[in-house]
Amino acid sequence: MKLGHSYEEDCSKFVVWANRHNVMKIIFPELDREHDMEKLKGSYFEYKCSKLPEGTKYYFQTADGNLYPDPASKSQPKGVHKYSEIINVKNKDKPKQFKGIDLRDAIIYEIHIGTFTKEGTFDAAIKKISYLKKLGINVVEIMPVFSFPGDRNWGYDGVYPYAVDESYGGVKEFIRFINECNKNNIAVILDVVYNHFGPEGNYLGIYSQYFTKRYSTPWGSAISFDGRNSEHVKKYFLDNVKFWLEDVKIDGFRLDAILSIYDFSESHFLDDLYDLVKDTEIKEKRIINVISENPYHTIKSNYKIKLDGHWEEDFHHSIHSYFTGETHTYLREYGSFNKIKDMFENGYCTEFWRNKYFSEPYRLIISIQTHDQIGNRPFGDRLSNLITYEQYKLAAFSMFALPYTPMLFMGEEYFETNPFLFFTSFSDKKVIKGVRAGRKKEFEFLDEDIPDSQDINTFYSSKLDFEKLTNKKHSETFNFYKTMIQLKKEKILGYNNRSKVEVYADEETKIIYIKNCYKNSFALMNFSDKETNYTLFKDMKVIFSGNNYSLIGKIENNIKLQPYGFVLYEY
Repeated sequence: MKLGHSYEEDCSKFVVWANRHNVMKIIFPELDREHDMEKLKGSYFEYKCSKLPEGTKYYFQTADGNLYPDPASKSQPKGVHKYSEIINVKNKDKPKQFKGIDLRDAIIYEIHIGTFTKEGTFDAAIKKISYLKKLGINVVEIMPVFSFPGDRNWGYDGVYPYAVDESYGGVKEFIRFINECNKNNIAVILDVVYNHFGPEGNYLGIYSQYFTKRYSTPWGSAISFDGRNSEHVKKYFLDNVKFWLEDVKIDGFRLDAILSIYDFSESHFLDDLYDLVKDTEIKEKRIINVISENPYHTIKSNYKIKLDGHWEEDFHHSIHSYFTGETHTYLREYGSFNKIKDMFENGYCTEFWRNKYFSEPYRLIISIQTHDQIGNRPFGDRLSNLITYEQYKLAAFSMFALPYTPMLFMGEEYFETNPFLFFTSFSDKKVIKGVRAGRKKEFEFLDEDIPDSQDINTFYSSKLDFEKLTNKKHSETFNFYKTMIQLKKEKILGYNNRSKVEVYADEETKIIYIKNCYKNSFALMNFSDKETNYTLFKDMKVIFSGNNYSLIGKIENNIKLQPYGFVLYEY
């Protein structure tokens, strides 16, 4: 039984779970029709009629006469408070030859659709696919698209998990984007939020007991995955997973903040989700990756960590803190070269990463920038505005040189300097006041005002400026990233089998080398602000240089490394 509207042969069928109500009606405002819905077992309500065309508008009505959108709506053309609209979602054009991207081979690129292009739509993003292909990207990770209040948001305030926000072009544009990416051998992973709903336009609680007070999240009420009637709650979200897999044909998921998904039942929601994905993977004979984010490196409740990959933040924190000197809040344990040494040699700085499941390096997704690490700063500063150009290139080189899966945040490949700020477009005055007060308190230590998230200029200033690629420094950075990605794909750089890779970091000189025995390559990096001499274990040929003293093609043994210099050799 599918939730929301679905077509069944020559019929239109509407289903909603509403255990807080004894009666429900469906209203078609433009057809001047209303009908009682039939109550089924489990407090589901259903209405069937002859097939209605796409574009038909409808509401559900409770006994008190109030009208509400469908919580499983696939289209909210006028926003989160207005009617739902019938739309036939079926991706019949997914390229059959595309079978997905193995995480072992993935080069991930995180995108916020609203700020990726001037237009901020999926159709506009399609025009940039050739650019991504030229760079070498084979996986794009799309920040959340669930319909949200207003026309600009990061996406984590979404309230309709089945609907793609209209400001991005809706679900049909998204499907076109997926198919065009697939034609170019690029997989599309969707960032999904299953730990909370946004503060405006969330009507789920009107219908049924979707939320619980037994747990809490930093962003709103926790979802009741293990309370009374939780089997129906799980159905709503697992059906959502099915929708993205079977109807939209997504290539994978990034699960937001799994720390805040609480489930102490016999079968954890995330395990059920993963099993569903893997069943679909087998059935459709295509690779579907599931990646999680868990920023505090601890897992709560009965969760077996049966996922394909995980955002690893020790790498980002150790690199960022070392180069910027920032050691505030969550960076307080970092900042020293010893943390970089631990990360490079062991793959972790914290005990969490001892987990045996993550002993396969490719399962760890590492980055030097993400939407969180930039956008949660008061002024949305990118790394390009915080450290020197030499440090920037070394940070990027080290990301590709390690045996983990690299992820870029849009724009970093050409040294974008525009900020990525926190932006919203709420209409609820109480919510707006609360967001402003919360951010003011969060950054009360500052002597200056932070950008207003509601100001449309905050959003506009966060858009990428691809015109910068006409500038020498930015085009050189693009070509640098392009080369690193190609070397990574050829397994010359960052081979992801630890048994074939030797890593050593010297605390005194702050020199790190990564020896790749599979391709006979040797990456040498100087994390010191001093010029340093180094003797190689044999004569080696320079195949890439971020060191003024080392020319490509040159045979070297005793070398001089500039501050923050790096060289890639073959031996």
